[in-house]
Amino acid sequence: NRAIAYIRERLDRNLTLQEVAKFVHLTPNHFSDAFKKETGQSYIEFVTRERMQRAAHLLRTTPLKISEVAGAAGYEDIKYFSQQFKKHTGQTPSEYRQSPAD
Repeated sequence: NRAIAYIRERLDRNLTLQEVAKFVHLTPNHFSDAFKKETGQSYIEFVTRERMQRAAHLLRTTPLKISEVAGAAGYEDIKYFSQQFKKHTGQTPSEYRQSPAD
């Protein structure tokens, strides 16, 4: 839970598995194994999902530019962010923002 809270507070940054493992006083390998066991997802899968959820929320609830949403979700490269967003939601960030909320 401490690791998840730490990750969520820092989604807008480049957050390495090593940094989070150090925060919870585990080796990276042990942390990776324990994280997967607890969450059912790898560290990268979890971080990506959390970033996409944050981006989707910001697209729905704020007038931020897509580049600002990308930055708030931890992506410096807007093109890569858009590709990842479409891969996870089936829509580009612009399409998602304009579509009716579920």
